[in-house]
Parts: sequence; structure tokens; C-alpha cells
Amino acid sequence: MKAKLPNVLIFVVVSALYLLGGMKVFDNQFTDLRFRLLQHDATDDIVLVRIDSASLQGLGVWPWPRRLHAEAIENLLAAGAQRIVVDLDLSSTSNEADDARLAEAIAAADARVVLPVFVQYDRPQDPSSLVFIEPAANFKAHATLASASVQPEPDGLVRRMSSMQIWKDGPIVTMAALLSGVAQVAPGDFYVDYGLRPQSVPQLSFINVLNGDFDPSTVAGRQVVIGATAIELGDSVPVPLWQALPGSMVQVLAAQSLLQGRALVEAPSMAIVLVVGLITLLIAPAASRYSWQANLAGVAALIAMALIATWVADAHFGILLEISPITLACGLCFAVTLALQIDEQKLRLLAQSFALRRQDRFLRSIVDHVFDGLMVIDADGAIRSFNPAASRMFGYAPEEIIGQPLHSLVDEGLWQASLGEGLNPAELTAKGRPQEVTGRRSDGSHFPIELAVTEMSGEDDTTHIVMARDISARKMAERVAAEAQTRLLQAIESMSEGFALFDASDRLVLCNSKLRDIYAPVAELLVPGWRYEDILRGLADLDLMPTSAVDKESWMKQRLHQHKDPRATIDEQMKDGCWYRIQEYRTAEQGSVLVVTDITSMKQRERLLEQSKDAADQANRAKTQFLANMSHELRTPLNAVIGFSEVILEEMLGAIGNAKYKEYAGDINSSATHLLDIINDILDISRIEAGKLEIHEENVELNAVIDTVLTLLQDQAFEGGISLTRVDAQPLPLLWADARLVRQMISNLVANAVRFTPTGGRVEVSARENDDGSLSVWVEDTGIGIAEADIARIMHPFEQASVGNARRFEGAGLGLPLVSSFARLHDGDLELTSELGRGTQAVVTFPAHRSRPKLRLVSA
Repeated sequence: MKAKLPNVLIFVVVSALYLLGGMKVFDNQFTDLRFRLLQHDATDDIVLVRIDSASLQGLGVWPWPRRLHAEAIENLLAAGAQRIVVDLDLSSTSNEADDARLAEAIAAADARVVLPVFVQYDRPQDPSSLVFIEPAANFKAHATLASASVQPEPDGLVRRMSSMQIWKDGPIVTMAALLSGVAQVAPGDFYVDYGLRPQSVPQLSFINVLNGDFDPSTVAGRQVVIGATAIELGDSVPVPLWQALPGSMVQVLAAQSLLQGRALVEAPSMAIVLVVGLITLLIAPAASRYSWQANLAGVAALIAMALIATWVADAHFGILLEISPITLACGLCFAVTLALQIDEQKLRLLAQSFALRRQDRFLRSIVDHVFDGLMVIDADGAIRSFNPAASRMFGYAPEEIIGQPLHSLVDEGLWQASLGEGLNPAELTAKGRPQEVTGRRSDGSHFPIELAVTEMSGEDDTTHIVMARDISARKMAERVAAEAQTRLLQAIESMSEGFALFDASDRLVLCNSKLRDIYAPVAELLVPGWRYEDILRGLADLDLMPTSAVDKESWMKQRLHQHKDPRATIDEQMKDGCWYRIQEYRTAEQGSVLVVTDITSMKQRERLLEQSKDAADQANRAKTQFLANMSHELRTPLNAVIGFSEVILEEMLGAIGNAKYKEYAGDINSSATHLLDIINDILDISRIEAGKLEIHEENVELNAVIDTVLTLLQDQAFEGGISLTRVDAQPLPLLWADARLVRQMISNLVANAVRFTPTGGRVEVSARENDDGSLSVWVEDTGIGIAEADIARIMHPFEQASVGNARRFEGAGLGLPLVSSFARLHDGDLELTSELGRGTQAVVTFPAHRSRPKLRLVSA
């Protein structure tokens, strides 16, 4: 009975842990491992329509108008979808017209649209505070309802789903059970098979469904789930193996588990308890007759059988067999049996033997891996052991040096010079401290070493332990440090700024002569050892404070505070008119560095620059105001000239009678119009420089603007014998911009190209969408070109490129600067490339965030 008592205790403890859920975390790990190893694909019976990031970006802000959901439902039904599950919360109303549109689409589906209901607790600690969330009345009137609630396990992961859930006055079918299409689904919970690969589920993007851009055969005759998958919508559920999945994907995997007969259920807990009892109460007591090796093999066999049974039950019967209580029972029974078989004496001897062997291996490992060379020397000075570090240091193999005297490893002459005749290890021991000598390698080379000798007295004889350390690196480091310190001191002394270093106790360590020159009246305090506060007080006592200081105590308090927390640079003007910039830094050792720079000349230059800048700004403002005033003053008479010349041209008040007068009136009109255009350009330039040009943004059809500009300039190009064509026309997104400025940019570029292209040349205009989503307008010509040195200059107002010795083309030099300025107002840029005699290429690029997709709606 005594032999069986521990097994009874094992049975009770393991069973209690299992029934109370204490081993659930380990079984979950085993289950996740099986999911990882038994992965398989989903069928194509259920299709997921993803509300993904591409759909959000393509359709704008969320939530969408509900008419879009209605159109998507109609497109799916038209493609032959058997049933559509909308996994979205439609419990609230929005725009009345859009809600009515969605309600009509649901009604027209004839109960083939499924809407979700949710059950949640209003107060998590109160089980009676259930809240039932259902679609709005106009939506649920003609829809099928199904529960979409999920309940995480204690570890926070959603592992189980139900076929039926509580709903108001009675149960309601869950979305997973409805999607599975299985005729008979047993009520109760089941484990979702996360061995199903989510990526194998057929999926479509919502925006493609909305635009009809999908293959109807993908959804024909199948169940369709519309759900949010975009990360930014936050509808994700923590799950095993896959970490987190969208809620709609979890519903699909649960439905697939039912559909494929893979809805896992737990084995009856009493069956597991029965197996534990069989192992602990029947099998384990009989194991005491066998050796511990046989018992270990038996335990391994039992655990292997349990693992195989778990795999078979999962893969073929959909049963979740929990293995952790069986494994724990086997391990505890083996431990108890082993403890009973080994008596105390054998156990002690075995432990001592293991400890001695481990200690011996440990000591040998220390000797073999120690960085320093270790040697054992007998009383006569002969080497008896030589560790690997000593072999590496001196270049001898152990068998080459063992038996040789210790002085064979050092230079005898240098040994005697430094230690006298003390070649005996005993004499080295008597010196009581490590000795620096010169070692000799097997190749005859010399290097500095440090020898430390310890005497070990035994029963028979006396031995010495010699530790040899190669100090070549230390000697080199000391030499390098000394040289570096010398260079540092020389560098500090050669600085044009005053420099001081204080230690962690705020005492001066060193300073250069420049600092002593700056603070000459207190030079006697600028020696190592003086505290920072004492030096500061000496300056205050001699009234060497800046002009901004109110009094001595307040100035010292402020400077000490800044010294303890040096974050800002201090510029101070002294009473003699000199300016000094004071900068302080903390060192890694909690000391501080003080740098004082004479910035008197810099302050004088700054004052002159500020005066010059003020004068330039005033002149620029006057110029801008003058241009603006002159432009307004000139526009009024020019409008009159243009108006009266048009009256004469059209002969509104009667016939002129002389054709030459009419020709002159046309010249007056065209010249005045040209001058008004130049004045308008000057006014725009003035507004841009003053920051007063406002842009009025709207959706612009870029292709239409280009066509309008080409139509207006076609006659001018024809008269000059120039081919003006549109190339590479392609559909483009809308451009969010000021339509007038966009038209003026394109018009200026095309007009420039026509003006500077000789007869027989060509001008080509194109627009395209770039890979990064930005939009570009290209104007290319075969004209006279621009010298590379002139490109940067002509981007400034009133600047023009020269050809030959004089300008041959009209213009005020405002076209390209205006295009560049208008492009920058739209966050874009103008890029100009040209070659003399070969033509010019101008490209205006608008950034991707100004591109707006065209919404293509598909009628039902």
C-alpha cells in the first residue's frame, strides 16, 4: 500500500489540475503545434470581399455612403452569388437617401442578404447586463439575421465558436453555421481549425466589386462575405498561429471548419481522467519491478502513443485530445519510481562522483582557457606543466618545454640586469610582487612579460605556480596614451578659443593660455585644483561681469545654474565692449568642459549684415509695391485702349472708310493685349513675392486643359510653320489644383516652345501618371535651346537667355518664373533641360497627394 500511495496522490493532483483548467495553457500549445503541422487549404465555396486599404484610399474617408454597399450587393447578386453576408455594424442610420438605397437593395435580394447581430455586456462584471445590437429596422426587415459575436479564451485568443448563440427570446444561428451551408449543425461550441490557410480563401477587393472589375465566376453559386480587413479600421481578432486576423476572416475559417468536417470538439474530460488513472494506478505500480532504463523507455513509449493518438483524433475524427495531463502523469510516475529504486547511499556516492568529475573538468577547463600562461615549476626550477595560453605566448608545444628550466623562457642578460642572480623561483616568491622581465619566444624574438610566482608546499616537496602575462599591449597602450596626452595638450594650447577642463568635483584640471589671456585679471586662479565657483567669484569681485548682469550674486547664481545644466550657448558683452561666447559640455566622467570664444568681430559683422538686410528688405518691399501700383495704374488705360480698338476693328459706330486705319487699330489692339498680359504677369509676380496670391483648388481634368491650350495656340504655331501636336494621350486621374494657374502654366510653356522654335520645327505636349502616383506635363521642342549656364538664371523674373550678341525674341522674361512659382504653390516643381541648337524639354510635376481617382460607377 505504501508503494501505491504516491501514485494515488499523483492521480488526484493531475486530475484536479486538469479539471480545474490549470493545464489548459499547455494543451493550447500542443493544439497550435498540430495546426502548424496539419495545414491545408480552404474550399472555394466561400468568397471574402475585403474592405482593404486600397478600397479606403480609392473611395475616400470612412464610413462610406451606404449606397456604395447597396451597389456592391447588387453587383454580387448580378454575378450569381448564392448568399451575401455583410459583416458590418448597421445598427445606426446615416444619410436618409443612402439608407433607403441600401434598404431597397436588401429587399430586392429576397432574403439572400445576411446582416450581423451582436451580443455584448454593458458592464463586464455583471453577467445580467446583456446588450443586444441589431441592424436598423429598415435594413433587417428583408434580411436574414445571424450572430457575429466572438468570445476570447482566458489567454486572450479566439479559439472557439458556436453554432447557436443567445438572442433575446431564443437562440439564433451564428454566421459561421449559416455560411457553412451544412444541413445539420450540432448545437454547442467547437474549436476553429486554424490549420486552414487564410491566404487560400478566395478574396476580392471591395473597390473592384463596386466597379465591376472582377470575374463573375468567382462568386457565382457561392457564399460571399463582405467585411473589413484594413488595419486602420481596427477590426482584428487575436487568434492562434496567425497572431491576428480580421473578424470576417475568422468567421470564414469557422465556417470552413464546419464545411470540411474539421470543427474540433474536446474529448470528454472523464475519458482523460480515466487514462490518467490507468497510468498512475495500474501501470505505474507494476513498473517498480523493472530498471530505471526500462521505465524511461516505457514512459517515452506512452507519451509517443499519446501524441500519435492526438494526431489521429484531430486529423480523422475532429476530436481535440488533451495530452498534457497524460504527459505530466507519466513524468511524475517515472520520477517516483526512480526515487524509490535508488537508495540513499548509492545516490550520495553517485552525486559525489559526478561532483568530483565535474570539478576536475571545471578546473582543467579554467587552466586551459585562462588568458595568462600558467606553469608548474618544481623545487629545482624545471617546468612540469605548460598550459595552452603559455604555448601561444612563447611558441613552444608542452612536450618541447616540459623539463626545461624556467630561465629558458627569458632573456638571461636582461633577467640578471633586472633581478640580479634571482633565477630560482623561490627567490622570485620572496620578492612578494609581480616582476617585469623580457621574455623570449621560440623564434628568438623578445617581448615584455610580467611574472608572478606562488609557492605551494606539499607533503613530499615544494612546487611553484608561475603566472606569465604578456604586457606588450599594455606597454604599447601606455606609450600611445602618453603620446596622445602630449598631442592633446599641444592641440588645446594651440586653440584660438579659451579652454578649461573641470573634474567631477568641479575643480580645474587644465586650461590653455588663451583662457588665461581672456581672464588675465584672475590668472592666478586658473591653476589646477581651484573650484569653478571660486574662479567665478574672483571675476565678480573684480567687476568683470557682462553688461547684462544686474548684480554680483544674481549673476553668479545664474551662471552656476547654467554650469550644472549646460544646455544653451551664452553670448555676453563685457563692459569693455568685447563679446564672448561661452559653451559648456558635460563629460562622461561627470566633469565639464568650458570653451570661451571671442566673437566681437562676428557680432560687428552681424550688426552690419542686419543693417544691410533691413535696407534690402525695405528696397524690395518698395519695388514690389511700386510694381503692384504701376500694374494697377496701367491696366485701366490699357483696358480702355483695348476696348476702343475693338470698337474700331468691329466698326461698331460705322465704317472707317480707310483699310489702313483698320489695320492700325488691329496693331493697337494686339500690342495693348500683349502689354496687358505682361502687366498681369508682373502683378502675379508681385503677389507671389508678397505672399498674397491665393489658389482656388478644385478637381481639374488635365487632358481637357491641355487640349484647350493647344487649340488656342494652334494658329500661332501654324503661322510660324511649326508642328504643334499632342502625343501619348492616356486616361489620367483628376488633379486637385487651381484650374486657372494650371492653364496658365501649360500655356506659358507651350507659348515659349512655339516662340523659340524656328520654322519647320515641332513642339510636342504630353501628360502622364508616374510610378509614384505623381502627375507630369511634358513640353518638348526642337528649338534654339538654352545654354546650360543660363538655365538657373532665366528661372528668376525679368531674366532672359541671350542668343548671339543681342536678343532676337520678344518677352519680359516672366513666363518660366511664373510657371516655377505656380508649381511650388501646388507643392510641385518645374524641371528644365536644354541644349543649344537641339531644343528644350520642360516638365511640370504635381505630387501624388494631389492626384484624385475617378470614381467609375457600374449601373445595376
